[in-house]
This record gives sequence, structure tokens and C-alpha cells, in this order.
Amino acid sequence: MNNIDVSKVKLTDADRSEVLRYLGYRGQEMTDDLTSSFNECMDLVNGAADPRILIKIFPLGQDESHLNKDQDGTYPPAVLPDELSFLEGSDIRRHLSGCSEAVLLAATIGMKQDIITRQLSLSDPLKSVIVDSAGSVLIEAVCDTAEAYMRRELLSEGKFLTSRFSPGYGDLPLMAQEKFSQILEMRRVGITVSSDYLMSPRKSVTAVLGIASHEVKKHERSCASCNLKGACRFRQMGFFCSE
Repeated sequence: MNNIDVSKVKLTDADRSEVLRYLGYRGQEMTDDLTSSFNECMDLVNGAADPRILIKIFPLGQDESHLNKDQDGTYPPAVLPDELSFLEGSDIRRHLSGCSEAVLLAATIGMKQDIITRQLSLSDPLKSVIVDSAGSVLIEAVCDTAEAYMRRELLSEGKFLTSRFSPGYGDLPLMAQEKFSQILEMRRVGITVSSDYLMSPRKSVTAVLGIASHEVKKHERSCASCNLKGACRFRQMGFFCSE
């Protein structure tokens, strides 16, 4: 898994609708000028991108008791090793229930994206917003690509992978970013974490995934339990990030 190459991941025409969704597009007319700006911004993001990832795998539990189903047919919450004790809260343990290993992942598309966004915020605010949204879609594409590689490799071994669970989801605190940074040595790919636990470059992601010997149910994001529910731009616009 450490040989996964995401360096060539770019935005494609198939990503246009997702970028528009991030922009809050709801069927409004796209003028020629707006279409031209949109295409230019997609090219800017692709030209600036330097996608990179880090992955590290940890065994879960000191024995296999956590891999035995309870009477109700569900797996008990995962038992985390000392190295992962910073993954606080009950949601992440439920997410990893029935898993024998946990994967820590960090990904970024690099600092050039941030520089372009800042520059455009002064000269062309509309393009700045488009570039920012396109960057958000690209970093998700980088993570999805890495996840697809992992799934394919694990399936060949008869194993399965959960979906991603990031700091800030549910009751997993954002402060977990700091430990992520130390354990994965995220500076190797240019990612740093500020005193308020925000990452730089901005278009960077950390996530936890579980590996199991049986099919696993994907984690569904819940608005009610999300730390961002009070400031979610998707909810404000009447739709949801899991759509």
C-alpha cells in the first residue's frame, strides 16, 4: 500500500458537476463568460496540483475478542492500540468495529493551490471561489483514488475496507490532527498543523479507515452528530455533503 501513486490525479470533465455543487450551483444559467472562467480555473488547479499521500497501518486489539459478534449480531467497538489512543470518542471506535487493522491516511494537493486562491481573492474574487471549490474536489479525488487502490489490493487478499473517517466527524476531535502529523510525519509531504489544528496546505485531508476480513457497512455521515453542523454551507443551501 505504501507504493500507491496519486501524483497524476487531475480534475476531469466528469468532475465539473461536483465542482459546481461545491459552488452551490442549482441549475442557474451558465453564461459564456462564466463557462470560460470555470474552465480556466479547472486548468489552473490541475496545473498547480502536486498530489501526495502518506499511509500507515496499525493492528487493532491485543487479541481477537473484538472480532466476535455480540448477541445482536453486531461487532463491539474497536480496541485501539496505545499509538492510536488520540482517536478519542465513541464514533471512531464504532466505525472500526469488526476491523483487524486501522489505516491512517494523509493527503494533499500542495501549496500552489493556496497561493493561487489568495492571489485571485485580490484580483478576481469569482475565480478565487471557483479555484477553491475545484481544489476541494481534487483533494477528494486524490483520497478516492488512494482508497480505490487500497480496496483493490485488499480484495485480492479477501479483505475489505471501510470508508474514510476524518477528525471533525462525529465526536472525533479536530485536535487529533496534531498526532496525525507526528505519527505520519506529514511534513514529508509538506503538511503542517497550526495551533488551532488546521492544516496547511488548506486542501489536505487526514482520515482513518478500517480493514476487515468481512464486508463492512460504509459509514454514513450524520448532520446531527457533525462538528460542522452550525457552520455548514451545504445545509445553508438546502442540501447535504453526503448527497
